[in-house]
Amino acid sequence: ALLPAQVASVYYYGIRALMILLTGMFFMSAGEFVFVRYLRKQKYVWDASSLVSGAIFALILPPTVPLWLVI
Repeated sequence: ALLPAQVASVYYYGIRALMILLTGMFFMSAGEFVFVRYLRKQKYVWDASSLVSGAIFALILPPTVPLWLVI
C-alpha cells in the first residue's frame, strides 16, 4: 500500500527521496534486529514490519532533511 507513495516521492523529489527511504528502512530494521537479538535475548524472526515503519517514517520527512537526522 505504501509503494505508490514511495514511487511518487522518488518521481517528484528525485534520488534524494530514495536515499531517505532506504536509509530509514535500513536503520529501522537494524535497530529492531539489535533490540530483539541483544536486548531481549530472543531468536530474531524477521517479519518486515520494521520496513513498513521505516518507510512511513521516511515518507513524513521533508526531502531536504539531512540523512543523519533520519538515522
